[in-house]
Amino acid sequence: MSAPPPPAAPPPPVPRLPTAPWLGLAVAMAVLLVYTVPVAARRNADFVHLWLGGHALARAGAGGLYDPSVQLRLLQDAFGGAVPDDLWAERNTLVGAFFYPPPAALAYLPLGWLPLATAARIAPLLNLGAVAGAAALLARLTGARRLVALAGALWLPAVLHSHVLGQNGGLALLVLAGGALALHRGRALLGGALLGLLAAKPSWWLAVAWLPLALGAGRAVAGFAGGTAAVVLGSAVLVGVPAWVDWLALAPRIARLDTLPGYPLSLQYSLPGLGRRLMSGPGGPWLGRGLALAALALGARQTRRLWPRDRARALCLALATAMLASPHAHAYDLVGALPGLLLLGARRGGVPAVVVLVLLHHGGQALEGGAGTGWALPPATVGLIAVWAALLGWPGAAEPPVAGPYSPSPAPSRS
Repeated sequence: MSAPPPPAAPPPPVPRLPTAPWLGLAVAMAVLLVYTVPVAARRNADFVHLWLGGHALARAGAGGLYDPSVQLRLLQDAFGGAVPDDLWAERNTLVGAFFYPPPAALAYLPLGWLPLATAARIAPLLNLGAVAGAAALLARLTGARRLVALAGALWLPAVLHSHVLGQNGGLALLVLAGGALALHRGRALLGGALLGLLAAKPSWWLAVAWLPLALGAGRAVAGFAGGTAAVVLGSAVLVGVPAWVDWLALAPRIARLDTLPGYPLSLQYSLPGLGRRLMSGPGGPWLGRGLALAALALGARQTRRLWPRDRARALCLALATAMLASPHAHAYDLVGALPGLLLLGARRGGVPAVVVLVLLHHGGQALEGGAGTGWALPPATVGLIAVWAALLGWPGAAEPPVAGPYSPSPAPSRS
């Protein structure tokens, strides 16, 4: 009898950079963000409109929440007279300045009770804490080291935009990371419920609504429906059904916000916005919808194929797909491809292709800056597409490594 063949050698470990550089990057950006909180607070940017939702609910009640005349009066009181032009444009006289549904007004109610200047200093710190929490969850989801995940998240230009504008991109990332990690660990009901909480932010809710169905997990679908119902019904009880009626009457105009005067279409970065940038006239929206549906079909199909064999990649691909298909994606929203970038880095290490992806993703957003490049094909969108395409078809990302610090996805649950 012939001797059995020798066992195959284990694959080489994934290259890992020393800890010190990642620690330095994370600490440097964290210090910079905390130091610039007063600067961000004085800018009176997007946070004013978010604060206005909570403030209107606190001062005028549910009946004045979506009344443009009430909102304008409250802003005039907050600024002691004239409202800055960039905070009340022509479109605001038609739709007001707070576009979120009643659950978001409830979420901003504690800040709405505070003076604007005080609330504007607290909001960036809350966003920074949410980003740090999301990074810790994403490290568990992707197998990346915590410092790598933290540095990658803090240096993401979308986080800086959210910080400077007082937006809620970090909070959205925290919910996405929590839902994805719960699904990854087989807690389908909890994962779906966490994603359902995004009903307070409809653009993200619409972007991820297909995910529980694509996974074929009945408990995830039930959790998503339950989380959505809890947000909607809970806010209806606390704020009142009429507030929901007012918002639903306003929703069709909000959905067509890009057609209203003064809307910054140049700052939209998902595929629906890309179609309108590439083609003027009525063909632009249709092109954008077609691109988004094509990406959604491909992403959902591959997500279903990967699930549950490689849960981490399936979920990272799903979030990147949701980012591309989102009906609304400003610079501060561009967080959906970060999990996939961390996953690719953890599994492939510092290979040139991963470095190029980082430069395209982070660098593309940085190149856009606060005012946007105005290019028909924006670099930020190119970075999103590059990470999505790598997750979709990069063979080396298909399975977790056998050796090294990253363990394979857990055994599938019965859900």
